[in-house]
Amino acid sequence: MAKFIFKMESILSVKEKLEEQAKAEYSIEMMKLRQEEEKLDKLKLRRDMYQSKLYDAVTDKLNILEIKILEDSVENIKYNIKLQISRELLRRLEKNLTMP
Repeated sequence: MAKFIFKMESILSVKEKLEEQAKAEYSIEMMKLRQEEEKLDKLKLRRDMYQSKLYDAVTDKLNILEIKILEDSVENIKYNIKLQISRELLRRLEKNLTMP
């Protein structure tokens, strides 16, 4: 018995290929998101470490230079965290704008 071929089978095949392509793109974007989240987590850990050192420096004997360096480090990490979050938001916005 001959195999029956539907008229719309070629369209279905194209749709399936497009779906697989979309899934692959989604997977890549999720991987990028996880990488960016890992960077953000590392920045937050560094911030916490600097804040802890700053607290220790302030509660111990006063070492003005060390306190100033630690304060600057904390502020720098806070700025990097904001920058990382902004980059991720911008990437998401660009991705949403480019999707038809």
